[in-house]
Amino acid sequence: MKSNQFSLLLASFLYFTPTTVADVATFGICLNRTRLELDEPAAHHCHFDSTYCVGDEDWIGPVDPEIKNFPKCTCDLDYDKNVYTHACYNINSHQVHCSADFDGCPEGNGRMSISYRYNSDGVVPESCGDGSDSFGGSYAGNKQHCGKTCTCNFDYASVGEKVEKYTTKYGACTNTNSGKSYCAINDHHCEDGDDWYGPHHTSFPLRDSNNVNECSCHKVQVGACVKKNKRDFKFCAVAADSCNEWHKFLSAKELKDNPHINKECTLCIDETSTPVAPPVQSPVQSPVAKQCYNDMSFKHNKKPCQWMSLAKRRKNKCKIKEVREGCRSMCGTDDCCADHPLNKFKIDSGAKKSCVWLAQKAQRINRYCKKFYIKTLCPKTCKDCGV
Repeated sequence: MKSNQFSLLLASFLYFTPTTVADVATFGICLNRTRLELDEPAAHHCHFDSTYCVGDEDWIGPVDPEIKNFPKCTCDLDYDKNVYTHACYNINSHQVHCSADFDGCPEGNGRMSISYRYNSDGVVPESCGDGSDSFGGSYAGNKQHCGKTCTCNFDYASVGEKVEKYTTKYGACTNTNSGKSYCAINDHHCEDGDDWYGPHHTSFPLRDSNNVNECSCHKVQVGACVKKNKRDFKFCAVAADSCNEWHKFLSAKELKDNPHINKECTLCIDETSTPVAPPVQSPVQSPVAKQCYNDMSFKHNKKPCQWMSLAKRRKNKCKIKEVREGCRSMCGTDDCCADHPLNKFKIDSGAKKSCVWLAQKAQRINRYCKKFYIKTLCPKTCKDCGV
């Protein structure tokens, strides 16, 4: 090979840019443990981040082991498992529109907020999805409905309208120096110094050939959780509270500018141009099959997890494979940290209580988390996970 040919080949190798791989965000839930314990409906709701949780709800991030006990949240075409967004209402026009928050509601007199979980207590048939006829909802006095919630992918559909994918619209940020605009969930996702335009702003900068806002979920870029070395990609995420303590959150721009990670994250899949196989519903697995909580019946050399949980024993015992598997939260196996969902413990009155009960009040935690059995049963609440 001639020297100039070799030089050209070497240069092309050195300056080769890998193709950016598209991926979609993972989401967490806001969990009402009281409703969960009472087996009441709407105990959990899928949301972008913890700011959507209300009252004493807990945020369960997408990598929290407890998330495995709930259906996976999505922004794709599974209507019933879509992330909830905000419902706007205009008392003059009587129209409902969806947005990430109240600031994204259409401007003008008469606008008001309905809810971030409008009709979430209703029943959605499995057949509801893109192309379905809308029906029902609280306004119609019918708990069963289709198209009557505000979600990440699907806008609210009035009576007589079809449920349509990619109809929830988002805002845009414009860089004041370059003039370039990009879709964003809300103003909190603009880079410092960039101007924000709500999805219904009269001067909205990103419109298609029909003058319609083009910022649907498949064009909204989000960030990612990566390893703290900023070289290893873990998963796409909307906010830092989706990451765990071993991760670092990168914004959409930081992810794009990172030379070590060739990923582009969006809220949902672009099914307008990429063929996607129909979703296959996986069977619900028993919590025991993939448990993250400590197995209270497990023993190693006749010693249970609570005996091994003493600090001076834990470090050495967790080096043993069977202990790491039997006492997963105690050892932090696979980043596990979960309270036992079934077993209960006795309190001073003799009554039996669960970890959900324990987590409801700080005085209970302070009183009962001193006991080794309870710390082992409820390590997440008692903050006693890992070596």
